[in-house]
Parts: sequence; structure tokens; C-alpha cells
Amino acid sequence: MPLKIGKHGQLQEWYEDIDHPECHHRHIAHLYAVCPGHQINPIKTPELANAAKKSLNMRGDGRFPMQELASGGNWARAHRMWCWTRLMDGNRANKIMTEMLTEQGFENGLTFQHADYHWERKDLYKEGELYCHFQLDGSASLPGCIAEMLVQSHMDEIHLLPALPDEFKTGKITGLKARGGYRINMEWKKGELIRAEILAKKESPVPLIRLKDRLIHLNDSKIIKFKRIDD
Repeated sequence: MPLKIGKHGQLQEWYEDIDHPECHHRHIAHLYAVCPGHQINPIKTPELANAAKKSLNMRGDGRFPMQELASGGNWARAHRMWCWTRLMDGNRANKIMTEMLTEQGFENGLTFQHADYHWERKDLYKEGELYCHFQLDGSASLPGCIAEMLVQSHMDEIHLLPALPDEFKTGKITGLKARGGYRINMEWKKGELIRAEILAKKESPVPLIRLKDRLIHLNDSKIIKFKRIDD
């Protein structure tokens, strides 16, 4: 089905324009082109990216409890978190991540769900529960989503700090991998990059580099260095 923008400015889920603004269902499969796909992004397809944002806002952040029990769950939250990261809104992605860990998870990244939605208990077993289970999609998504807040490489370029949340003002990473076998060492302060090192195998081409919203020419950059390595 072709990607179409509907009457509410949303990315249509169906061939016909029947999406309802008050539908907060957990599924956002029609945003596959945002994530895990890569056909929609703010740089190359801004109109479709804005439509995807509209769809995400219509569906909500996937929290329990809401008016509809079908509206949420940590796997639904994880997909929304990834989509906002790909749409370069790190603050919205971080908001969802923080709510998920606060309401349905622990400091080590483990997330869970209860059958009766009493999140305040934060226990993983209670006598008489219908089920009480570890939530793999939410838990396993956290490291990768945080990594893509810092580096993305799905658009045939290495994008540094594409969705850095305000709360991640200062930090550094080493050895973060990008597509093509590249490794990134990077440090930032007050939300701005202060140094980055792109490590590549000898046979790898020099990649396109983007910092936030602009392309960087390596020859002109004093803070981004490209280096070839043996392994």
C-alpha cells in the first residue's frame, strides 16, 4: 500500500482514510517505514515524517491504565520510543522510556507487566495472579534505543547526536558500532559535540557524517576524526 497522508494530517493506517483521532490502540504497525524500516525520516521525507508524528500523537504514548486497556503495554511503548528516536525527538523518546522504567520497570532495565495492571506493586510474582511476566520487548529495546539517540546509521550516513535528550547533556561513549563496520568514540558537553573519532576497517569507504541536522566534511572538521584500523 502506498504511504498516504490522511485528513487529520496523519500517516494513514488503512487504504481508506478512516483513522480516528481518539483511537489510542497499542498497534502502530503502519509506522513500520519509520522503524524498523527507514523509508521515512525528517531529513529526506519531512512531510511523511510530520504525518508519522501526528499518528504517534493520536495513538498516545502507550501507557497503562488508560480509557482502553488495548492502548498500551511495554512492547507498544518500545515501538513508540524507537519511532520518536528515528524522528529525532529524543526528549519524547526519553519521556516514554522514563515512564516505562518508573511505572513498569527497574533501574537495571528490566520491565514487566501484570495482568491486572496494578503497576504500583512492582513485584514480579504475587500469589493468585493470572500472570505476571518479564516484558522482553520493552527490556531488550532500551539499550538499542539509547544507542540510536546517540548515533544512527540507517540512512547511508553516520549521524552523530541525532536525538540527544536534554537530560543527556554531557557524556561520552566508546566503541558504539554503526552500519558498515564503523566504530564511534564520542564525547559531548552541554548538548554539543566536543570530539568524535570514527574508526573503520582498511577496506571501508569514508562515510558521510552528519552532526545533528547538518552534513560535515571531515577535511574541514577539527573535532571529528576518521581513522583506519587493522581489526
